[in-house]
Amino acid sequence: MDLEKRPPQQPERQGQPPAYQEGCLTAFIRIPVRLVVLVVVIPVRVVWDVLRGGVELLRRGVPALGRAVFADFPKWIYETLLTPVGHGTRWLARALFVTPWAALWRHVVAPAAGWLYASLLSPLGRGLRWLARNLGAGIAALGRGLWAGVVWIVMTLGVTPVVWLYGTVLTPVGHGLRWLARNLGAGIAVAARGVWAAVVWCVATLLVLPVRAVYRYVLTPVGHGLWWLARNLAAGIAAGARGVWAALRWCGRTLIVAPLVWTYRQVLAPVGRGISWAVRGFGRAVAWCVRTLLVGPLVWLGKELVAALKICWQVAGYVSRALGRGVKWVLWNALGRPVRGVYRSVLTPVGHWLRDGVLRPFGRAVAGTGRAVRTAGRTAREAVRAARQSARAALREARASLRAARKDAWRSLVGGAPAPAPQQPARVATLAPMASAEAAPVVEPATKPALVKEA
Repeated sequence: MDLEKRPPQQPERQGQPPAYQEGCLTAFIRIPVRLVVLVVVIPVRVVWDVLRGGVELLRRGVPALGRAVFADFPKWIYETLLTPVGHGTRWLARALFVTPWAALWRHVVAPAAGWLYASLLSPLGRGLRWLARNLGAGIAALGRGLWAGVVWIVMTLGVTPVVWLYGTVLTPVGHGLRWLARNLGAGIAVAARGVWAAVVWCVATLLVLPVRAVYRYVLTPVGHGLWWLARNLAAGIAAGARGVWAALRWCGRTLIVAPLVWTYRQVLAPVGRGISWAVRGFGRAVAWCVRTLLVGPLVWLGKELVAALKICWQVAGYVSRALGRGVKWVLWNALGRPVRGVYRSVLTPVGHWLRDGVLRPFGRAVAGTGRAVRTAGRTAREAVRAARQSARAALREARASLRAARKDAWRSLVGGAPAPAPQQPARVATLAPMASAEAAPVVEPATKPALVKEA
């Protein structure tokens, strides 16, 4: 009995074998196998879906949670709390530690140092420079005089007698010694050339001529004879060796190689071909048996298991999806719906009340306080700037008065007509920004020459 619906039969194509037809035994084995596989696969598929859902949740939730905890929350803390606190701390530190010392340096230390340099150190340095310049000129003149005296003494007592001794005594003596050495060297050279010629003639006559005659008439013929004898003896030895090698090669080819070749061709080659044919036939038989009795059933069983796993995996997926939807419905009705109701009914109104009734008024109050503080700081800076300008103008006038008094004192000590006092323009002293806007500028008179003379 066939339990599966067969497809309609198609006409067989020419040149192709007929398709394999499955029978009742195949269906009888396939259905229990698929049932067993389905029972085994359903728990595995459920566990697999749970694990995959958990991994997906972790993959999406962990980065979001990490971003909220390690990025968004620290950013909110930094922008909402730390930044205003840092700005306030910076302003307070600048107001307490930087501005007073900067004002002290700018309005007290720097003007006092400038006045000290211009009034005390600069005149003292000019006096020291004049003293060093004149003292150096005197020392240089004294050194030039001493050097001229030393040079005159050395030239008179040392150089002049040496020059006279060289020109009067040493030069004639040197010329005589040079003439004597030149003539004596010419005689010695003539005698040496004669002795060398005699030695060369003796060596050429008594040594070179006999050695050349012995080489040409004795050693050359003996060497030629020995070379001819060695060449002929080597040729005879080579001919004998070639004959011996030819005889040995003929004996080896006839007595050893020919029997071995005949044995290989007539005996060993046919025996090897028979053994090879027998081994090949046995191997083919064993391969057919293994392929027919072992590999075919295993392949068929493997295909059936794979098909059963595919079908059961799909069915288990449907079952797992249904279970997941049921669990989702239960969790939503047990937890999600109450939490959503609490969020919409309780947390949202409370958050709106906190935002509209507490945070926004507090923010507006803080902003108003900041604007008031900035306005007060700006007004204080303008007042300090006006006071600083007034102090600079007063210090400039005091410097001009002190400079004029110093010039008058120098003229009174050295002599000369006093210079006319410089006419300084009237100084307009501006009031601080904290004063009334209708106040007119105050005009102060210039410094009088009488004050300079009195100083």
